[in-house]
Amino acid sequence: MDKALTLEESQFSLSEKVTYRIEELESGKDFRIHFTSIPGNIGTYRGVLKLKTNYSEKPEVIIWITVQFRKSSQSQEN
Repeated sequence: MDKALTLEESQFSLSEKVTYRIEELESGKDFRIHFTSIPGNIGTYRGVLKLKTNYSEKPEVIIWITVQFRKSSQSQEN
């Protein structure tokens, strides 16, 4: 679109399991979302990140998320 896109969090259902940050690659046009696990979580989780936009044609972007955290398989040497 001709006008710059803005994104704002509306809902994030995995906030106790995962953090995220939005990286703006090209001002108002191109974005990347980075997800990072919160230490101590093991298992499979499903959730959603909803972002509000400034576009009346598309007021919300919904990103469905599935993550799987496993216990580290690295052995510790003494």
